[in-house]
Amino acid sequence: MGDEAVKIFLNAKGALDDVSDELKAFLDYVAGKKPKDAYVERLEEAVKEAKQNREWRHEYMTLLMRDQENVKIGEEKMLLLIERQYYEIFRT
Repeated sequence: MGDEAVKIFLNAKGALDDVSDELKAFLDYVAGKKPKDAYVERLEEAVKEAKQNREWRHEYMTLLMRDQENVKIGEEKMLLLIERQYYEIFRT
């Protein structure tokens, strides 16, 4: 990805034969299952707490609205680009 960072991609729905039990429990949680170990239970409690935090919810909604607006802008730019390319192809 060009930034020299190490990135690991995990598939929560993949075969879980080659990862630790702790990672299996985390991936199961990410896939929507109930927590099965103490760490994932603590993680779930932290997530619940974060969801109840008004400031964080406001910040999340603000970022969500900004992201939605940026998607809309991107779609509009793509439409203009397609229209220009279409015009270039068929104007002759």
